[in-house]
Amino acid sequence: ETEILTTQGWKKWDTLALDDQCAQYNTQTRLMKWGSIKHIRHYEIKNEPLIYAGGGRLEMALTRNHRCLVRLRPSMRETFLQANQLRCFQAIPLIESWEDTQESNEPSLYIAELLGWFIAEGYRPWTQHTLHTRTRQSATVEIHQSYSANPHKCQHIQELLAMSGATWREYRNHSRGEKICFRITGRIARLLIQLGPRKNIPLAALQWSTKTIEALLKGLIAGDGTITKEGAPGAGRETFIQKDKQTADLVQALYARIGRSAVVIPVSTPGRTAVYHVYTQKDRQRFINHIEQKPYTGVVWCPETETSTWLARRRGQIFITGNCHLVQVMREVRRVLRDDGVLFLNLGDSYTSGNRVGHGTRVGYKQQTNRGMNDDTAPPRAPQPPGLRPKNLLGIPWRV
Repeated sequence: ETEILTTQGWKKWDTLALDDQCAQYNTQTRLMKWGSIKHIRHYEIKNEPLIYAGGGRLEMALTRNHRCLVRLRPSMRETFLQANQLRCFQAIPLIESWEDTQESNEPSLYIAELLGWFIAEGYRPWTQHTLHTRTRQSATVEIHQSYSANPHKCQHIQELLAMSGATWREYRNHSRGEKICFRITGRIARLLIQLGPRKNIPLAALQWSTKTIEALLKGLIAGDGTITKEGAPGAGRETFIQKDKQTADLVQALYARIGRSAVVIPVSTPGRTAVYHVYTQKDRQRFINHIEQKPYTGVVWCPETETSTWLARRRGQIFITGNCHLVQVMREVRRVLRDDGVLFLNLGDSYTSGNRVGHGTRVGYKQQTNRGMNDDTAPPRAPQPPGLRPKNLLGIPWRV
């Protein structure tokens, strides 16, 4: 049931690829970032004990040697512990702020919020072609809203359209409680269709800047969500309600991208299709209040990442966790490997090259224009390890 957040959304181990970029946590900067996956380790176990630990809606399923990122009281110092070392009242981080970058092709804040409105309350009209008796969707976008129930929302949509430079007309339907249809045409309509051709959240939004994602979520929540009022229990909590699970999962991923924890809960009613509720959470960590072991049969997996951490999700709750070390993985493989089984481990070697900087800007040097070769831009490499000379073979395979 455990999934990992990538730039393509939430993925399970059997759909994960090495060229995927996944969400990781840098313990030095204490910021989230996108990073590459070095390896995906998985193996099957049969009737072996797993450790189930969590608190509230958090429930992690871990092998005994899985490295967990925890925060210890009273200083809340971060450290890695194996799953069999977890204790109650230790804190598991759920999410943290991100290293924010801005994509060159991301939309403006007005367009991002309009896109949220279009996905939540929008419609693409169909055009009839009598010559070929075929239908197709036109380059027109409609956003519907009730003026009698939500006059402030109608006014806000008008302001967004005006600020984005859109061309639109308004049509009112008095027979349905003063409904307003904002029919958008021209460049802005084509841009909204390009971003969300099927009224879907674009996967590229996961790499937008924080402010742009916040604008998109603002439109989504205004159209298909609620915000708990001040004075009520859970004041300020945002809730997004959606029948499509993929959309609900992406909304949760967008909240994670702006450093906010959210949980996806399916709500089923007899005789009706399940509806998914995405609730935001104020806390960025959860304290463990129960730990138990249960037998498990199936696949155990863990990705190896740049920072030795990754953002996981299980049963709708996200949390930051760590990697299994290669030696620990091999111990588990040895434990479950048949007596006549064989394992081949392919490890490459490398050479030491510390205390070096760029080649400089010598005239005529053939690598002068290579990336990072100038003295003023290339950072120095790590210091020379003690006891090793330059260009020494490190012997990585026999050190493992």
